[in-house]
Amino acid sequence: MNKFCQSCGYPMKRDKKGGGSNADGSLNEKYCSMCYENGRFLSPPDIDIC
Repeated sequence: MNKFCQSCGYPMKRDKKGGGSNADGSLNEKYCSMCYENGRFLSPPDIDIC
């Protein structure tokens, strides 16, 4: 697992969801849940999640 989101730099250990989600529902450990959800980047990032 990356220590920081590769998109915004948010500390992954602070992400309440443990990371973003891929299109198949699996955990994405490269991007945080504020930037990446359901296999797509959120624009703008949803900074209220974490």
